[in-house]
Amino acid sequence: MIRALLRKGDGSPGGRHWLDSVVMHLQRGLIQAGHPMDADGWFGAGTERGLKAFQQGHALPASGAADRPLWEALAPHLEAALGAAQRETAQLLPGFAGDLEWVHAREGHRGRPYWPGGDSGVTLDPGFDLGHADPALFRRLYQPVLGADGMRAAERTLGKKGAEANAALRADPALQAIRIGAAQAYVLMPHAARTYWRYIAERFSALSRPEAPPSVQTALLSLAYNRGAGNEALDVLAGPLREGDWAGAADLIGRMQQDHDLPGIRERRRWEADLIRAELEFLEQA
Repeated sequence: MIRALLRKGDGSPGGRHWLDSVVMHLQRGLIQAGHPMDADGWFGAGTERGLKAFQQGHALPASGAADRPLWEALAPHLEAALGAAQRETAQLLPGFAGDLEWVHAREGHRGRPYWPGGDSGVTLDPGFDLGHADPALFRRLYQPVLGADGMRAAERTLGKKGAEANAALRADPALQAIRIGAAQAYVLMPHAARTYWRYIAERFSALSRPEAPPSVQTALLSLAYNRGAGNEALDVLAGPLREGDWAGAADLIGRMQQDHDLPGIRERRRWEADLIRAELEFLEQA
């Protein structure tokens, strides 16, 4: 789990909004500890009140900020709130201790089939590529979600990639009619992320070392989703990752694609870098 030094305003559009999932974990831990609030990823007045009450109840300075002593005192409640989901993720993504919710939020939720471009196939939330998918795995995961008509439409695109996949999507009203809810997509996220994690972890073996920060794992999984695990532009990360230079890796990620036409791509690279820096700041705190 990623931990960071959090303060009021984090997770909100006007603050460090890219810490939204970290704030959400904090909120879930506080709720588990008996302090009601919305687990919405915004560190607002309600979260601050609950955090101060928790600090007072554990003989900690009531600063209203989530520092290292706060996270350590909250650990048993975080385990109770999140432990089962984290263990399930660890079974599907061996060695991964990062934040799938963070990647899911950055990917966004389409709600309907789409074609990302390139050599991709028709893709279903949360990033399940039918052009490259194992048919048996697809049927096991999506049969309860899509129903008979949706399954038949989606199965027609299995193995189709690139322009062929795009044409298949554009020509099939039944495929276009498929809808997947955000909650359904999140349940499927560990399964969809499994292949991306396997490829990026094989390429950069340092990601599976016990000392690899969860934020670094999360940023690299995000890059695998967004740029492709085999993208040659990621070669520059090999040295810093091998040497455990996590800050150096963050600097390189933050400079990637800053000339891209889409502002969302430029921002995502900066958010990945800032996520790593936020965790490193926390880990360096005495």
